[in-house]
Amino acid sequence: MYNDSLKTISEIVNNIVNIDWISLLVAIAALITAIAALLTVREIRKQRESSYHPELHPSITDFHIYGVKAKDIYLPYDYYNHRIDDRKKSLFNEQILMKLYNVGLAAAKNVVYKWADNTDDWIKAINEVNKEGFFNITKDEKGRLLVINIPKYEIKHNHLLENQFSKKYYGFILPSSADKAYSNLVIPKCYLDLYITYICIIADFYTKDKPKNPKRIGEVDFPSLYLNITYEDLLGKAHAKSYKIDIDFNIMTHPLSLSEQETYFGSHDLITTEIKSNKK
Repeated sequence: MYNDSLKTISEIVNNIVNIDWISLLVAIAALITAIAALLTVREIRKQRESSYHPELHPSITDFHIYGVKAKDIYLPYDYYNHRIDDRKKSLFNEQILMKLYNVGLAAAKNVVYKWADNTDDWIKAINEVNKEGFFNITKDEKGRLLVINIPKYEIKHNHLLENQFSKKYYGFILPSSADKAYSNLVIPKCYLDLYITYICIIADFYTKDKPKNPKRIGEVDFPSLYLNITYEDLLGKAHAKSYKIDIDFNIMTHPLSLSEQETYFGSHDLITTEIKSNKK
């Protein structure tokens, strides 16, 4: 149909000079019709091609926070994807996983994802509100080790950044329509810990006695986490997507309310927003 439309346009143009005005109008109308048909065919072809591309999208994820007893206090640095019974808690921190769906109609191959290391921005946000100095965040010169210090209790909470912000790979991700398939992205624990530290500071959790009425947090202004994904379709064409991840604050229990029988701090949601490219 595409070639027929081009041939029709060529024949009309060649005959325009040798025809009368009525025929000319008819020829112009036919030319417009042929051009419209050509554009329609091109758009259908384009839509057909794009409909068979893979489309990778991370999902909204909720996570639950539990207290870890250190010295005489509970610190909110233990996370789970689902609420659990305190007696069934693991001795090791679980990874918070965000589901990555392929909502396209074709498989994605050679998938690479990487979290942007914005630890400097996160530390800066904490330092701007950390007036009491209960927490002290340090990072080595090479940017490999981040430590959340609690000088009053001589507690150090370490993070190896290279492990959390290195590239991760998947060979193939099938369309989610096929058996509801998905892959998992591991959220950097460093980001979660620094966000929760920020909340603890602005809520005065460790610098003041437990209030009768909880302090209202309101909207939390903490820098985002960024995700970059590259992948190929089955024809080898490269694709790239970027996402902004923010935490939607729900509620957190005051640490002085926790005990060995109840260590549940609260829950939050990880919200994803695609960053559209300016390229046409």
